[in-house]
Amino acid sequence: MRYIEPLSNLIAQLTKLPGVGEKTAARYAYSLLNASKEDTDALIAAIKEVKDKVHFCSVCGNYTDNDVCDICKERSPKVICVVKEPKDIAAFERLKDFKSKMILQVHDELIVDAAKEEADEVIKILVEEMSNAAKLKVPLVVNYTVAENWGLLK
Repeated sequence: MRYIEPLSNLIAQLTKLPGVGEKTAARYAYSLLNASKEDTDALIAAIKEVKDKVHFCSVCGNYTDNDVCDICKERSPKVICVVKEPKDIAAFERLKDFKSKMILQVHDELIVDAAKEEADEVIKILVEEMSNAAKLKVPLVVNYTVAENWGLLK
């Protein structure tokens, strides 16, 4: 479909977002077009604010609006969590009140040392977070294995 130039430009910009094709971008564009000026101004301000204020933590590389993120301020420097991207930290922050700890991440595999009484809840949280980590056209299947020790993992 041929759109007027301002709408066409907005759609083109929206398709640059991950998982947003032309149809979705057009729906978003029409939604923004029909939104109140206050709502669109608030969205513009929020985007500008995040681009102006959010950067990487000087210690760990997490997203923050300070020099050092809140996680680094509160955690012992002896605790290490390695993730692919800062957005992946959210899954592990949900586990912070657990005894369980992520031991290692290699590419798309995680090794988590979970207390037996927490194992089911840890699995539930990680499956939910990892399954929803990215919007894909096909569902992301998360497999897990539970074992008494690393040697028994298959």
